[in-house]
Amino acid sequence: MISVVILNWNGKNDTLACLQSLDNADYQQLKTYVVDNGSTDNSIQAIQAQFPNVELIETGENLGFAGGNNVALRKILQTETDYIFLLNNDTVVRPDIFKSFVARAEKEPNSVWGGKLCLYDLPDTLDHLGGIWDEKHASFRLVGNREKSALFSEPIEMDYICGAALFAPKRVFEKVGLLEEKYFLVWEEADWCTRAKRAGFKMLLCPEATLFHKVSASFQDRAHQSYFSFRNRLLFIERNFELKERCKYLFRIFTKEVSKNYKHYQIRLFTRRVGIALRRDKPERAEKIKKLRARLCAFRDYTLRRFGNCPNWLYKK
Repeated sequence: MISVVILNWNGKNDTLACLQSLDNADYQQLKTYVVDNGSTDNSIQAIQAQFPNVELIETGENLGFAGGNNVALRKILQTETDYIFLLNNDTVVRPDIFKSFVARAEKEPNSVWGGKLCLYDLPDTLDHLGGIWDEKHASFRLVGNREKSALFSEPIEMDYICGAALFAPKRVFEKVGLLEEKYFLVWEEADWCTRAKRAGFKMLLCPEATLFHKVSASFQDRAHQSYFSFRNRLLFIERNFELKERCKYLFRIFTKEVSKNYKHYQIRLFTRRVGIALRRDKPERAEKIKKLRARLCAFRDYTLRRFGNCPNWLYKK
């Protein structure tokens, strides 16, 4: 039995398309859970009407990626399922994806598997597959980022698997635990995979398990993305490195990145004020300033131990 977990937050149309692709899968032993994170777009009614066999869990509020998925994971861990598949709602899977995952998992039972995540609009091009830790930059180097899918025809090992399509035996979650909810959004799968590696499991690409990702336009290159990415990177370093390495990375980020970010923020803020005074302001300046401010706010909130969701002003356009 495979338990599929899909998180929905005001993504009705994407979620319905994802569920339809699961209905078309050539694997019978599936149990699908949709966790609705407090949607206001009639997602719940549409899912219930079109997919009555799906187990719908309503949280009543936005718990983030980790918190929402954990609601379903706690329930699944009490069942007799064999595998758990975390799947983004803005994906469409190929019918043979589950047979591909199971075939690989049976050969290498001590592994966690990632799907071959291709772009929905460019199906021969990858989104990305996961990442490998880059010590020099104190971050992850993305694997397969916008590369041709055909180049990845064999399993490859990574440090983390992209959380948009993460397939693991149930016993891995039993041993490693749930996703860390402090992250709220992004870096939580990197944290979980790092913990799984420490527990002795490999992170591998399943090259036959293909799916297509629409890539959220609401998240890409936005101020709240800058906030979560920066704050959660600091939290990841804190949680997953020994004191000596942790201090090295955090000192480097503060002296090089935070100080540079503050300088650019002041310069761009001054430039915009001059532009407004001369009536020559450009709209894109405001968004750039907002992203720089978001990173500074992220550093402040990390220092003050403020985790979970970001400040409300970051969601406003």
